[in-house]
Amino acid sequence: MGFFSHKCAKTNLSIPAFPYAEFPKEFSEVVQVLPDNRIIEGIYDGYGRIGDSDIFEALAPFVLGKPDATREELADSGRWNDATALIKVVLKSQYNNETYAVLPVSEHDETQGYFYNEMQAAELE
Repeated sequence: MGFFSHKCAKTNLSIPAFPYAEFPKEFSEVVQVLPDNRIIEGIYDGYGRIGDSDIFEALAPFVLGKPDATREELADSGRWNDATALIKVVLKSQYNNETYAVLPVSEHDETQGYFYNEMQAAELE
């Protein structure tokens, strides 16, 4: 899939890809809230992984309606956009145990969590 990122569902701030973006590690600490309200916590790496978990692997069962659905099955199904519409990622520093239902969907980040201009970088500091 390549390099990509989403914005924080609560603040709409970019989530830097660690260790590629030159920001402190805590700027990349996130919580992904899943439709069943389980959470995945960790550092976002810019390639769709939060810690050891893959964002799309976690969403595949919800999109495909199979508890053991995989990222590969999701990609093969042609329903990648359906999964993207379910992504809700929050900067860990901003997360207050919100449920999936109350959070908006995380927007796609045009900077990919890395390609910041000066103004965009200043917003994060």
